Amino acid sequence: MLQDGWHLHIPSKSALNFSLSPLDLRSSIQSALERAIGKKGRSRELLDRVRMLEPQEIVRGTKYDVVVFCGLPANFDEARVSRAPWAAEELAEVSRRLKDVPVVIVSSLWAAIQDDGVVPEEIEFNRRKPLSHYEGVCQQYELKLLKGLENQDSIWYLLRLPMITGNLSDGASANFSGMSHLFAKAWQAKGTDKVLRLNYNPDATFWMLPADIAATMTAAVIEDPARPRICNLVSTGATLNREWLQHLAKAAGFKRVEHTEKDPLALPGTLQSMLRDNVQVKTRNLFELMGRHQQTPVTLDQNYFNKALEFGRVANWGMQKTEHYKTFFTEDLARQYFTEFLPSKADVKAVKRIAGFENGIALEIEGVPNCSWIAKTTEDKLEVVPNDPTSSIPTVRFTFTTGGFVRLIKHEMLFEQALLTRDLQARGKGIELVRACDLLRSVLKDYTFEFKNERTTPESKPQILQIAGKD
Repeated sequence: MLQDGWHLHIPSKSALNFSLSPLDLRSSIQSALERAIGKKGRSRELLDRVRMLEPQEIVRGTKYDVVVFCGLPANFDEARVSRAPWAAEELAEVSRRLKDVPVVIVSSLWAAIQDDGVVPEEIEFNRRKPLSHYEGVCQQYELKLLKGLENQDSIWYLLRLPMITGNLSDGASANFSGMSHLFAKAWQAKGTDKVLRLNYNPDATFWMLPADIAATMTAAVIEDPARPRICNLVSTGATLNREWLQHLAKAAGFKRVEHTEKDPLALPGTLQSMLRDNVQVKTRNLFELMGRHQQTPVTLDQNYFNKALEFGRVANWGMQKTEHYKTFFTEDLARQYFTEFLPSKADVKAVKRIAGFENGIALEIEGVPNCSWIAKTTEDKLEVVPNDPTSSIPTVRFTFTTGGFVRLIKHEMLFEQALLTRDLQARGKGIELVRACDLLRSVLKDYTFEFKNERTTPESKPQILQIAGKD
């Protein structure tokens, strides 16, 4: 839209506090825009057309041509999904402040599935009982939007999107959500018989659309004076699961894909449900729109999946790479940290907290046999001793990867980040595990460990970090 000459005003809260870390939404939006257009010669000119506003701010004297309301992310596992029904409640206020300005609402196909499995292009219909939490959220979001528009005079239009995948041109994606889980699992799966086994409905269609195509089609709707009132934006060249999954399997190195009643790939529950669900979509309005704008059908063939899988492989499927930090790890470093540093920093309060854990807390480095200890209290002091297999087993256990351990003690990774990337695995039961995680989080945050010995020389260290930055 910026390249087409539009000026964009983007309302956003200045910051939100999450459990993991503070997130500055404005700087995130700004950096995303800069990454998207930074390589183009007109980058400064395009960025000058963007203005960040407070949530309810309207720039006086500005004639707005359209409001694009995107309160629901397209993919089921994105962080904003749970807040979508709450975001929908703001539409009524936006419409009141910008009276008579057309509103284009972006929703999801899974907000409008009828009992017969069809997504209609009409306003009045009965939605089916949701088959997943994501579908339930989508329904709540769209119903709240329509309720908020009942007493509004603004002209509104509704676009429903399918799952969003990597670009058609190069397979790239801004994040690894939705279908990326299936792509990653297919790439990582191993099978001696070269058969990808998956629990899916061969005679159903899974509705997805590459991000660049979805953006182009959405912009076409916004700029079309004869835009349809309701439009389901899907691929007009969509194929049955039995067809596109064969392309995906071959791109991942398999000879074919076979249906199975089990789920050997351990996919997220919502994705499993979607692969088995037989959803059909009405697309009359879409075909009229694409005819006016001369859009060609989108075909997701093996060439597309080759690009999508290659992009995911290079980007490590969105997971933080810590391989280069292994260079800094030694068994002596781990021994110093756990057996010398931690006991020296334990105050009376910390000792009392550790005393509350039966048989202590197990601390170990994954894949390193000599790096396994137990933290326990002895005579009101913290003692970290080698793990004895014959002694009582602690009920709480923390397992670090070598790279994750180094990043945590260097304060280059948050405790919650390590859990999400599985650079730290926490095992235990109930409230005891919660108390142990809270204790370890505070220790990692409050105390800085000075490295006594590092195998890497000062000359080689910048080279390692430079390579990591390129990754």
